[in-house]
Amino acid sequence: MIKIYSCEIETLAQVDYYERGMSKLLADRKNKIEQMRSPMDQVRSMGAGLLLDYCLKMEGIEAYSIEVGKHGKPYLKGEKMPFFNLSHSKNLVICGLSDQEIGVDIQLTKTDEKSKKYADAIIRKHFTIEEQNYIESYSPDKRMELFYSIWTGKESYIKMTGKGFLKGLDSFVVDLEQKVIYDKEELRTYPLWHFLMQGTGNEDDYHLSVCKEGKVEEPATIHLAVGQLL
Repeated sequence: MIKIYSCEIETLAQVDYYERGMSKLLADRKNKIEQMRSPMDQVRSMGAGLLLDYCLKMEGIEAYSIEVGKHGKPYLKGEKMPFFNLSHSKNLVICGLSDQEIGVDIQLTKTDEKSKKYADAIIRKHFTIEEQNYIESYSPDKRMELFYSIWTGKESYIKMTGKGFLKGLDSFVVDLEQKVIYDKEELRTYPLWHFLMQGTGNEDDYHLSVCKEGKVEEPATIHLAVGQLL
């Protein structure tokens, strides 16, 4: 089982939505939000908490608690609970649910010159030779698209492992052709899915990657309106 829920959360910044949203959150999530300085970071964190709550209710889970693993990855406490992972970028929040370990990462696509220079630096420093050669095999106008596809793939994998950046970024390869992550240390592959998503009015483009343990199966994708979370 693998389900990917998404929601645009910009309207949560409105006072009435914000107050309703805060009233539905777990205490730990509320405390986390109250410590944030950026109003938009608060809205994104709220959206992530509300989306997780909605997803779990759809699985028949009304009450739950969250504990943190050794390297900071959150888990649902208890037996036979699903695995989850959250990600957000600008106005879009993602929640992935699975019966095995899962990692999701979403990034807003940026193509300005500053972003291109940033991408080039990341490619040179953190991408494997295989990934760099793959990007170089395409025309320059495809470079940013491939960068986001591989970078979100890398992020989704290290989130799935629960090790974060303790996992060397050159210790595994994102293979977009085979749709897998190949771990050079473990000598095994993990299934990878990549999606292109658009915001309301097609104003924003996002790259989303999903990586999980276990067999290959097509994820179910569900897009929600903010009102459904409240």
